[in-house]
Amino acid sequence: MNNRSTRNKLNLRAIIVILAVLILAFMFVFNLFKSNRNAKIAKEKVKANVTKVSKFNFSTVVDVEAELQKMKEAENGGSEDGKNYRTIFANCAIVGDSITEGLTVYGFLGEEQVFSAVGGAVSKDEAMFDKAAATYPKAAFFSYGMNDMGNFNGDADSFIEQYSNLINKFKKKSPKTKIFVNGISTPDDSAISANKVLGNYKNFNNKIKAMCKKLKVTYIDTAHILVDDPSLYAGDGIHVQPAYYVIWLDLMQKKAGLYSEEEINLSAHFSCFPWTRL
Repeated sequence: MNNRSTRNKLNLRAIIVILAVLILAFMFVFNLFKSNRNAKIAKEKVKANVTKVSKFNFSTVVDVEAELQKMKEAENGGSEDGKNYRTIFANCAIVGDSITEGLTVYGFLGEEQVFSAVGGAVSKDEAMFDKAAATYPKAAFFSYGMNDMGNFNGDADSFIEQYSNLINKFKKKSPKTKIFVNGISTPDDSAISANKVLGNYKNFNNKIKAMCKKLKVTYIDTAHILVDDPSLYAGDGIHVQPAYYVIWLDLMQKKAGLYSEEEINLSAHFSCFPWTRL
């Protein structure tokens, strides 16, 4: 009698366990189906994110988590203070080299707003200028010179001649676009020691500034950003940390007079009142 009772209890427990497993399996499959049905992340975006993460070269989990947190904060074009740069720079084009590339890598701006390439230089990026001009942006920001110092063997005049030609062609194709030209960010001493030609950055920046005056476009001085805060340098003394982009974007926004998202919303709100349009 006791043996039969024990067997019945064991059978009951087995049935309960099996039912629990089946319920959990059903819930898993249901949630998986629901997740797949509602997922909005395209395969291309997943691949892009994998590519981004694969470029990380960190020694600890803490480093990786910190970098992923930065990417999460910037995923929708936002910064820690809540700014949405994709909205602020709507219908704008930023054209440049690998430093410019970081604007999309860290998610501050969309790929439709940034025209850049690793190793980008005015000596070879005519097609990039044409592609950006074809979007007819309200404002265009150019950022070249770091690679060109080597490509032109320190010859700033030849660099400026090519840069001027590309900007003039851009203006001809998109005449209503306001043009802004960034200076070259400051390489640190270790980078200059490793590549002496980078020591020409001050001369190149002076030439860029003079070019802007001649072409009647706006020069943006970026050389001070890394000097003011050396912690923003990446390991090579040329490239930069994600926090650099917040300072740079704010500087470009200010120079171009672009409205923040809050200012846009406030303007739309008050436009409802007739006396604000007098």
